[in-house]
Amino acid sequence: MKLGTFEWQGRRFVGLVTPDERHVFDATAAEAAAGEIGLCCLDTMLGLIDSGEAGLDRLRRLWEREGQEARFLRSLADIKFLPPVPEPRQLREAALFPGHICNAPAGMLRLAAELKGAKPSPREFQPLPFVPAVFRDQPVSYFQNRLNVVGHGTQISWPRASHVMDFELEFGVFLSRGGRDIPSAKAGSHIFGYTLYNDLSARDLQLIESQSGFGPGKSKSFDGANVMGPWIVTPDEIPDPYNLAMAVRVNGETWASGTSAGMLHSFEDLIVHYSREETLQAGEFLASGTAAGGTGIEIGRFPGDGDRVELVADHIGILANRLVMGGERQLPEISSCTDDQMAVTSDV
Repeated sequence: MKLGTFEWQGRRFVGLVTPDERHVFDATAAEAAAGEIGLCCLDTMLGLIDSGEAGLDRLRRLWEREGQEARFLRSLADIKFLPPVPEPRQLREAALFPGHICNAPAGMLRLAAELKGAKPSPREFQPLPFVPAVFRDQPVSYFQNRLNVVGHGTQISWPRASHVMDFELEFGVFLSRGGRDIPSAKAGSHIFGYTLYNDLSARDLQLIESQSGFGPGKSKSFDGANVMGPWIVTPDEIPDPYNLAMAVRVNGETWASGTSAGMLHSFEDLIVHYSREETLQAGEFLASGTAAGGTGIEIGRFPGDGDRVELVADHIGILANRLVMGGERQLPEISSCTDDQMAVTSDV
């Protein structure tokens, strides 16, 4: 199933996308019309997730019974896409793709030199020759702002303090249920479904923040920075999540293409690791980090004002957003950064 949270005529609802992806079945309205007291779980996506298999079974029965009813079908052209889970219970960002881990630091150093007026040669900053052991030995991650999430089609206003806009080609999973010390053999049963994730990044701000040695701050924390969607795809519809063709398109042109293969750790590994002596909650989102080559910082090419950025993945779909500068720029002084101060990490 492809499940999402949508808005139609000012009303938010949980929907099931029809197989032809032309309509959405309004499960919230269908359940309300059924009028079965005490069974309602389809008013929010978190409500559906919390209801477990019983809620999914109820959704399937509603779809089988009412899925052809015109009164419950909303055209995809007439709805607003919201984040599949408008307020995830947690948002964790990992770094799982070795290509990105090795490529990104060189890109950041190259950008720093360019912003200081230099013209580095193509060979001046090279990728790391190997993945640092810390990334191989265990999942490395940080928390994002779970309260600041937007969906497919949202126009993103870029921070006035930045003029280097960047995208990140990622995907991730929502947890179907929580738990602590979850064993590897059961970790897969905690995956509710998959969605695309664009971890938008203000690279010039990140160059300044990286000098502190802490993780990213305002460079990845502004309105619209965390984009998810277009919907959640349940595991039964994805033959192999670790072999998905993925791509980035800007204004219709393919800028990067790759695959989800070769992750250092699986989502099941993340669940085991995160749950070690820590209780996870249903509705948490675990992000993969960026697929190799899936950022402007790696390919040396950044979107501009008004550009439409699309993330694409087989079996999941297309997550598209337009980036706009807008407003008077209040740009940072990158020239204050020196090479020995620069603590560039792979958390990009």
